Amino acid sequence: MDKADQYLNRLQHLPPAPTVAVQLLDLLADPNQRVDRFVELVRHDPALTAKIMQRCNRACFSTTEPASDMFEVVLRLGFYEVYCVVATALGSDLMSLGQAHTDPNLTRLWRHSVMTAVAAGELAKRVEAPTGVAFTAGLLHDLGKQVFAVAETTKYVQLMALNGASGLNLVEQEQEFFGVNHAVIGARLLRRWGLPESIAQATERHHDAAGDGTALGAVIQLANRLAHHLADAAPAVGEIPALPSHSTELLGLTAHDLPPLLTQIQFGLQRVEGFSR
Repeated sequence: MDKADQYLNRLQHLPPAPTVAVQLLDLLADPNQRVDRFVELVRHDPALTAKIMQRCNRACFSTTEPASDMFEVVLRLGFYEVYCVVATALGSDLMSLGQAHTDPNLTRLWRHSVMTAVAAGELAKRVEAPTGVAFTAGLLHDLGKQVFAVAETTKYVQLMALNGASGLNLVEQEQEFFGVNHAVIGARLLRRWGLPESIAQATERHHDAAGDGTALGAVIQLANRLAHHLADAAPAVGEIPALPSHSTELLGLTAHDLPPLLTQIQFGLQRVEGFSR
């Protein structure tokens, strides 16, 4: 048994696999999407249905007639928009791994995950990649950090405080202290849950110098960097972050594409955070 499995086996309160999200991803990939099937999948979880209805009515329909059922919500918002609300609701439970953490580093980690998900979705739109898969991969790409936060609470919070919550320094410190890094652990857990291999692979290699060579891997690498850039204290207007050239080239992006993309990500983040409250 390797280190990743050892850490995962130490978790006592592992949330169940996000079956609904996996099924919805399959449906999003179907060119003949059916509203009734989408609604049927969400309705299998009454608590989730109630949460989605409440969030959508509060965030989107506060000045109009509230939606009366999930079918109407999907018709008014669209498949992808509702999927983002569902994924964010499920993701908050998955990322907590059944534990309550009040450390500000971990609170910032969840916000970074949401920002990365929004950025990944916007990038995917630009390069005509599956948006639902990109959003999900962005949302869960740092799941391994929560595993460390549960299994090595004191040590890991200190490590994050010393090295920050991002970057290669943290990955190297994880490898040195724990014998494995968060990207590998996160990918292993996603595979256990049965999420698409493309998501697990993009998660596992989102800090690798050359990524995993796929469009999704490039999207997650860039989304992660863009999310950290936007989280910096008051980045200068028009400032362009340094991005991995292999990922921008793979996606066919240039420096001219980035300013409008950053603006779209900021708008998207406001929308998703409205759903999260």
